[in-house]
Amino acid sequence: MKKLLFIPLFAFFLQAQPVHASEYPWKTQPPFEISFIDGFQDIYNPGEQFSFYVEGKSSHIDMGPKSGFSVTAYIQDQQNVTIGHAVGKYDANRSAWLINLAAPSDDTRAYNVMIYLYCGKDDSQCADTYGRAAQTEKILQLKVR
Repeated sequence: MKKLLFIPLFAFFLQAQPVHASEYPWKTQPPFEISFIDGFQDIYNPGEQFSFYVEGKSSHIDMGPKSGFSVTAYIQDQQNVTIGHAVGKYDANRSAWLINLAAPSDDTRAYNVMIYLYCGKDDSQCADTYGRAAQTEKILQLKVR
């Protein structure tokens, strides 16, 4: 009985068509990018609130939440421990996401700000074009003085 079940399943997998990288070029090259960051400084005071804008660029579709895009940023120390995070708020007038964060209080360590621009909605133009959870990132160095 087990052998009879194995043969139809094996035949099913043989019929599956392989996916070629040329059909999905974004799997080998960035489909969209973080094109500009405005207002970020690399040095802040301990606990200082700071804000910056993140702009995205795509040659295929408009960027923004209506197309399914989102931006999230994390502050991490050198051991990849997350110190803080923020979800970007889209500013339609600037066509960019506003990120609000607070600098860490420990000024003896170096930090990175990890910025992710990603497709965050299942039923969206972004998901249809690039796939759900497709993303690109930028890493910025942050020092606390």
